[in-house]
Amino acid sequence: MAHRCTPVPLCRCGACGSRLRVLPAEIAPFKHYTRPIVETVCSSYSDAQLPGITLRRTVARMGPGHPHHSALHGWLAGLGEQALGRWDPPAGNLPVSALIAETARHIDEHLPNWWTRGYPVADRKYHTEKRREQLEGCARVFAAATLLFPATAHPFCAWDLWLQERFHVAAWSFPARCSCTSFQQPVFGKAAVRSAADQGKPRDKERNRDHGARSPP
Repeated sequence: MAHRCTPVPLCRCGACGSRLRVLPAEIAPFKHYTRPIVETVCSSYSDAQLPGITLRRTVARMGPGHPHHSALHGWLAGLGEQALGRWDPPAGNLPVSALIAETARHIDEHLPNWWTRGYPVADRKYHTEKRREQLEGCARVFAAATLLFPATAHPFCAWDLWLQERFHVAAWSFPARCSCTSFQQPVFGKAAVRSAADQGKPRDKERNRDHGARSPP
């Protein structure tokens, strides 16, 4: 990975005169990393062929300058929620059903059937049903993108760009943080070591006794 500056031009609407910043196609709103970076780490972690990969290992594979593993955790939650339709209006996003219907109408009419299939998620990557649904939603998005744009290096980005050209707004736009889920911690097993309760003798009350003023040395 390499850090680089991308100009964000300030444009003026010829109709109403308002001034707006126009983001490049590769930068999603409110994200500090480009769409290809987000796609690479999210698709790797949700890949059923990588059941043992962790959040930290996923981002570490990107090399120096990689995103923090907490950012990946938030991206997976946000994208999963949008794939499940939980960020549909009134949240302000385009309905997922509209994205699927428009794509099926122009690219692949069998997409709705692919979309409703189940996608496996490694058991060790979730401890709640909500998190499992979010990861399955991510896997569904990337599988559908690969089906639609198999010849591109970043099919999810290609799909999003294709949708932007038709709706003229960000299509797959999800938050970088989602308060509905937290980091999953392993459940204590029988071999786990717990801290023992303090069974020592009570403190000597004499230590807290007021001995009066001390004489100078």
